[in-house]
Amino acid sequence: MFEFIGNVAIKGKELTLSNVSWFHATEEKAALGIAEQRALINQLAQQAKSAGFDRLLIEGAKYGADKVCNFDIDLTRLK
Repeated sequence: MFEFIGNVAIKGKELTLSNVSWFHATEEKAALGIAEQRALINQLAQQAKSAGFDRLLIEGAKYGADKVCNFDIDLTRLK
């Protein structure tokens, strides 16, 4: 289980999550590995698509050890 902290903005069919942080909710370690972060982003994308959004922007996500990344996901291309 993961905890997610961030700001949420909705503009039409676009969902923006900014200043994003995520971490384990039940484990001692705070940081997620790259594979876990990719799985979490995919889960967020699937949920956003199911909610009717066409685009998911994730801005300022702490990714890996020292990186901050932005993701722009076209949800219409997800299966």
